Order: sequence, then C-alpha cells, then structure tokens
Amino acid sequence: MPVRFSEPEPIRWSLGRAVGVLDPYRPFTVLREISVVAESEPATGFGHAVHTRGMIKFGRPDLIMGVPEAGIGEAAQILNQLAAMLADGHVLHPGRRLRVDGSRSLTAVPYEPGDRIPDVRLIGDGLLLTDEATG
Repeated sequence: MPVRFSEPEPIRWSLGRAVGVLDPYRPFTVLREISVVAESEPATGFGHAVHTRGMIKFGRPDLIMGVPEAGIGEAAQILNQLAAMLADGHVLHPGRRLRVDGSRSLTAVPYEPGDRIPDVRLIGDGLLLTDEATG
C-alpha cells in the first residue's frame, strides 16, 4: 500500500514516492505549506473570518482576523506575510503589537471562540489579530 501525506486545507494528497523525489533544496514557499481561508459568511460584530490553516506544521499558532468583505484581500496578504515570518522561526506572543502601515496596528491576543468570535475549528492554538487605528 502506498504511503500518502495529507495537507491541512485544502486537502491535497501526495503519494509517498512523489514526495520522496522532491528536491530537498527547493525554495521554501509558505503558500505551498499552509492555506489562508476566508469564511464566506460574516459573523455579527466580527465580520468575515480570514485565517491560516496549517501553522501547526511549524509549531506555531494559526492566525485569524475579522474583517469586512472589502478587507478580505488585504487581510490575506497580511496573514501570508506573518505566516512566512512565523514559519521562518519568528515567534508572535499574545500582547504583541504589529505596525501594518502608517495608520493602523494589529495586536495579537489568544484566539478564544465565543459569542462575538466565530469558531473556525482550528486544529491547534490560534492568535486573533485585532485591528486598531493608531491615528
């Protein structure tokens, strides 16, 4: 029976022999290893959940943001960049503030689904990135 490997989301199956012939020195691309998902239904008071899937592969928490529909693309870009940094060994601790541009910053807090924060069924831990204007 062939050995198969499963990727987090979307589900991709690779035969063991196909994985075995990959060049171990090929360039690292985080998007080949994780996914960024935008939930189609907004949650009241939260917006559309945009989140990573698969950061557990790097021993890092998945990241989640709540944004209006118009902000999904920008949120995906931010999460892609942060995921690449985390996969490269950086650590993001709860309470850390990140400058996104000249007028906003994000604060990382533990992701805890509840009344206002939707449950996106992460496999491991998560960090919610809250957006605040810094004026």
